[in-house]
Amino acid sequence: MRIYALILAGGRSSRFGSDKALAELAGRPLIAHVADVLRPSATAMAVSGGREAAAMLGALLLRDPADCPKGPLAGILAGLQWAEESHADWLVTTSCDVPLIPADMATRLIDAAHASDAELAVARTDDGLHPLCAVWRPRLRARLAEALSRGAHPAVRQFAAQVHSVEVAFPERDDFLNVNSASDIVIAERRLAARQRRP
Repeated sequence: MRIYALILAGGRSSRFGSDKALAELAGRPLIAHVADVLRPSATAMAVSGGREAAAMLGALLLRDPADCPKGPLAGILAGLQWAEESHADWLVTTSCDVPLIPADMATRLIDAAHASDAELAVARTDDGLHPLCAVWRPRLRARLAEALSRGAHPAVRQFAAQVHSVEVAFPERDDFLNVNSASDIVIAERRLAARQRRP
């Protein structure tokens, strides 16, 4: 099975004052922690929007399609095109600021999609949906391109409602901590250290 991985890193964070993907967690960039989780299951890896981050990871840099409204779905559309042209079976997506995602995230999402014959599987915890942590069938490219061609940028969850999708429950909300500030870095470092101490 060919699984392509896409890390969304296009945005800048005013709270970091710089590229959030490169903010350090335990001495390494946030995006490096995300890549470490995805690499074992990924046939190939790309980064959407973060030139420096892509170079640091040795990953392909993908740019949003020029005629798309800005937002994460534009990056996902570029990823789906890359995956479809390369005959990948799945595109796994996540943002650069969720460094604690579980090692089995992609596998669990793909297994759930297979079980329900879904085209899209999205992670959920008890505190809500994590719409960028998902696996996509590359054949969704045409549907997503059509949705974005209308000039609006729907939320990922709105697009998911238009296709055969499934939500997949994960037990630990802490695994999907979204790092948006320096204080979140401190929280993530504590959780990472606690995880590394587990037998």
